[in-house]
Amino acid sequence: MTSAVEICNLALSELHAASISSLDEASKESRACKRWYDRTRKAVLASSEWSFAGAFSVLAELTNDRDGEWGYKYQVPNSIIKIRHLSALGALEDDLAIPYQILGEAIYADHEGLAAVYTADIEDPTKFHEPFVNALASSLQARLALPVTGDRSLRQDALLDAQRLLAQAITFDQGQSLQATFSPSDYLTARD
Repeated sequence: MTSAVEICNLALSELHAASISSLDEASKESRACKRWYDRTRKAVLASSEWSFAGAFSVLAELTNDRDGEWGYKYQVPNSIIKIRHLSALGALEDDLAIPYQILGEAIYADHEGLAAVYTADIEDPTKFHEPFVNALASSLQARLALPVTGDRSLRQDALLDAQRLLAQAITFDQGQSLQATFSPSDYLTARD
């Protein structure tokens, strides 16, 4: 079973550094992992539209405080990394890009009744597929190289490896689905 500590230890082993048992240990390896794991996980999640992190949410409408600029204001879904696209509820076609702006915890748009397809902030490493785990560990290795070893050339090598493994993980992930577009109208039709 994959865990945050296991992913940290994959990164540390590539640096020939001591492994850790917990993110709360007093070692420099543990402190560096605690500092960089979550940030790196979120950055790798934001780098692609990962199949395991896709989510859908009907947006809750809020009181619009920017009349004249936008027609509607919505609440940003919880645990979001990035929005993939917005769709009008009940729309027959999902082809039109709906312009929007995110400010803080609000989404502004000119359409009433919207849903968001987004990348969720998946924290549970057991949800990650193996190529993502490898890309995350390699990206974490690049982040840990300087604080753990102080070796700039090791960091540069780790960055190149992280780019390669991230590209492989994205290619793998894109092969996991049929590339069919998900439409909220399909969701609502199936629900009826």
